[in-house]
Amino acid sequence: MELSTENIIDLILAAFFLCMIARGWFMGLAFQAARLAALAGAGIISFIMANVVGIPLLSGLFFFITFVLFLQVVKVVKIVDQIPLIGTLDKAGGALAGFFFAFLACYFLFHFLSMAVPQEVWNQWGLTRAAVGKSYLLQAFLR
Repeated sequence: MELSTENIIDLILAAFFLCMIARGWFMGLAFQAARLAALAGAGIISFIMANVVGIPLLSGLFFFITFVLFLQVVKVVKIVDQIPLIGTLDKAGGALAGFFFAFLACYFLFHFLSMAVPQEVWNQWGLTRAAVGKSYLLQAFLR
């Protein structure tokens, strides 16, 4: 069997989806949600602290410090994994969230690339409209 460009891209996309699903399974939904909340909270606090101090350049330092502190607090959420049924549901939800994140990332990336990169460049890469039509996963994002 000969690997064509569209098959290679499908394999890369499938590997990306599987990695994100596995990552979501191991992290769990509660931990992913808490980490996202820590990220948002650190952004808000760094913005407020930079305005209070009056030096906007310090917002990156404030963000880093608060995010690291919040991540230490978020580790407490991993206790959910120890509860038998809830832990399994949390991991399944994390896997679903990982798939959803991978799908959104691919959708927005390929949507942006389809608008930003001219069709001639896609053709040079071997991704003609016929090649994309032969692809299983790539055609879901490029229409």
